[in-house]
This record gives sequence, C-alpha cells and structure tokens, in this order.
Amino acid sequence: MIIIQGMNKNYKPRWIAELMRNSLENACVMVLTGARQVGKTTLLWNEPPFSDWNYYDLDDFDTFEMAKRVPSELLAPENVVIDEVQRVPELLNHIRSLVDREPNRRIVLSGSANLALMRNVAQSLAGRAIYFVLRTMTAGEMQGVPYQPILKNLLENADIGRINCRKPKSSLEFMLWRGFLPPLMSFSQIDHIVRWWESYIMTYLERDLRTLSAVASLVDFRNVMKRLALSTGSLLNETEIARDTGVSQSTVHRYVNLLETSHVAVRLRGFYRSKSKRLIKRPKVYFMDTGLLAFLMDLYDPQAVKRNDSIGKLMETYVFNALMTHIEMLTPKGTIHYWREVGGREVDFVVEWRGQILTIEVKASKSVSFKDFDNITRLMEKSDNVACGVVIYGGDEIVQFGKSFIALPWYCL
Repeated sequence: MIIIQGMNKNYKPRWIAELMRNSLENACVMVLTGARQVGKTTLLWNEPPFSDWNYYDLDDFDTFEMAKRVPSELLAPENVVIDEVQRVPELLNHIRSLVDREPNRRIVLSGSANLALMRNVAQSLAGRAIYFVLRTMTAGEMQGVPYQPILKNLLENADIGRINCRKPKSSLEFMLWRGFLPPLMSFSQIDHIVRWWESYIMTYLERDLRTLSAVASLVDFRNVMKRLALSTGSLLNETEIARDTGVSQSTVHRYVNLLETSHVAVRLRGFYRSKSKRLIKRPKVYFMDTGLLAFLMDLYDPQAVKRNDSIGKLMETYVFNALMTHIEMLTPKGTIHYWREVGGREVDFVVEWRGQILTIEVKASKSVSFKDFDNITRLMEKSDNVACGVVIYGGDEIVQFGKSFIALPWYCL
C-alpha cells in the first residue's frame, strides 16, 4: 500500500539532498543507503520532489506481498520511492526491465543495506543507478548550517576565509557520547539515551542481520562487535579478535563483512601512493556513529568518556564520518585513506580529490601547536601534491600556521 507522507516540523535539512536533486536529470534509478536511523526515510518524506512521489515501505506486510506477487502494480506510478528494498531483491530485475523500456521513469530505492556490496543487486542495477550514502549528521547539519565546500576550498587553495563554524551549545564530550543520529537530537536524559542504544543494537541484531545473512550466534556477533569497538582507529587484526572472543577467524571475517554491508562499520584502507615503501597496508575499522561506539565500549554516561580516556577514539570516529559526508558532496567523489609507516608515524586521514591531497590529524585537546603537524610534515616529504595539512581539534579557534597548515575546531565539519 502507499504510505501517506507528512512534513516533519523538526526536520533538519540534509546536505546530500541537493546533490540528489541535481542527479535526477541523468539518473533513472537512485539508491540511497545508510545505517538504520540515519534519516533516509525522513529525508525522502521532507525533501522535494521526493516528498511528492508515491512511497512504498517493504517493511509493511501488504506492500511486501505486493512486491513479491505483482511488482508491476508497485511500479505503476511514474515516480516512486521504495524503502527497505533489500527485503525483496528480486524486485530489482523488474526495475531494470522497466527503466530500460521507459527511460523517463524515476525510482528511488532506499535501504539499510549497502546495495553496492550485495553482488546480485550490483549486477541488476549495473549502469542504471547512481548511489548515495547518508551518514550520521554532522555538527553543522544538526545546527542547520548550510553546506560549505570546506574540503574543496582546502584542497584548491587552503582557503579558510569562507568557513563558517557555529559552536554547539552542548559540550564536546556529551555530543560524542550521545551520538549524531537524528532521533537523538531531542534526548537530554542519560538514561533515555542508554536505553535508546540498547534498543538500537537489539533491533539491528534481530532485524538486519537475519535479513542479510544467517548468524549462528547473536551472542558471538555482539562480542565481536564489542571487541572491534576497542580496536576503532587501530589496525584491524582479525586473528586477535578471534582469539579474544573465542570465535573462528573465518567467522570474524564474515561478521566484519556483515557490519560493513549494513553500514554499521567501514574499513579504511591505507594510502599507498608514496615514495616510501615501508608502509602498513592492513585496514582500520571505524563505526558509523560515536554514540554506538561509546555504548559498545561500555561508556554509559558522558563522564565515563573522560574517565576512560576514550575521547580520542570518539573524536576520530566523528571526524571520519563527517569527512565521509563531505567527500560524498564532492564531484567527482573524493577518496579517503590513512597513512602509516612501519616505524609508527601515522596520519589519521588522507583525502584525495582531482590529484590533490589533504592530510588530516585529529586531536581531542582544546589547544593546538605546530608540533601537532609533525606527522603531516613527514608525509609531505614523502608524497607529491599535498595541498594542505589540517589538524581537527577540540578547541574553538581557527588557527593558521603559515600557508599550508591549518587547525580547525571539530564542529567546522
């Protein structure tokens, strides 16, 4: 059945919506994916022209049955939004045939599974779909700040003159602990936030995992998730995780793949285009939200972030996800890596776009000095085309150290 949409007066515009609108002219099929509760459905209900299209949710039993038995009825309207499409993957063959016959059709497919990583889906939509990933909200989106091409400005000319940073009212520690999913914006009581994350993980384990793949033991899966959380921002070592959890390495590998397919975690690859040959090539893993990471690390109140000395991991996780949002906005999309030498020198993030490189270090401290750029300087010596070195830190001032070195408050992203 058609779901009647309604405007949400508390809706905060998402930066990616304008990019999606601009793609309608050339894309017959648009795929919007992202983790549960990042706001995919809310975006499609509130952003024109998608808010005026026929909307079908395959979580609804009747709609699910219609998609299974009479997909032509579901696809009859000219412009359609189909949510939770991963529940009926065979529907994609009908969509492929339809847009091949009627190229003026426009269809948006949404879901919490990364369809680009699902082999049967990728084959069905090859050459017909454009993909977008909606991530957790940035500090700017939470405060209603319009999108600013910060990465583009930094990559092209290290320009900080047009950066508009609006400091949030809540503290850094509280925001990192609570997380950046839209439903959490109205939460202020600690107990409510903890219970929300409990329910979130339970829903994810019971719903998404069983849709995507058979998981023999949910307890084992949760233990792997919690152990993986402790390794956030570090090199992924599946052998160690298997040893610590008592789960086989092959199972750990499959669980990590499931986390990535459902947008709960992302593997970050190393940066290899360097004159140095002594580089670490294992990936790192980052979770999709700081609040989820805090919960998996057993941090049940904001003060625990300070006591546990874990603010660095949370801060790095926020910056990674914010950078992924900004990279999604670039045309063409940029890429992101980390850089690490065998000797231990490391740069947290390396963004590449149109042949230019932006190097980024993350510091949770409230102050910054030129010494914080030491590893960035090392990478600059090893690689060409480094446009700028940036330190994202926990303070409140934009500081420029010469032409090529800039410190930015975390909420500028």
